[in-house]
Amino acid sequence: MKTANIFYHHLIDLSDVRKKLNELDLTEEDRVELLEIVLKTIHIELTHLILNELDSVHHEDFLLHLTERPHDHGLLVFLNRTIDDFEEKVTLLISRVKADFIESLHDYKSASEEWLAGTPRE
Repeated sequence: MKTANIFYHHLIDLSDVRKKLNELDLTEEDRVELLEIVLKTIHIELTHLILNELDSVHHEDFLLHLTERPHDHGLLVFLNRTIDDFEEKVTLLISRVKADFIESLHDYKSASEEWLAGTPRE
């Protein structure tokens, strides 16, 4: 999923996630795959947020437009007009997804280090 091809791309900054991934002993392919997981998770969570906030009469049109023209700036204009504080909600959602992902990386790294050291995890 390329963020430049989606209407909310300007709200995504993954530099902190990239930094954390670079701290791990991963191949470039693994880093790219994990970044894709973060982007897909953001997309799923954001779609869920929008459908929860948007009046149900707009769901079908929104999903159709998102599927056919995900890059269309008109989606952002529409959502800003119909959902109170839309971009703020998106920014908070993205921050939460990134924080959860980084926490998962930390847990993974700690568990791996403990396993390699032969230390049982509590």
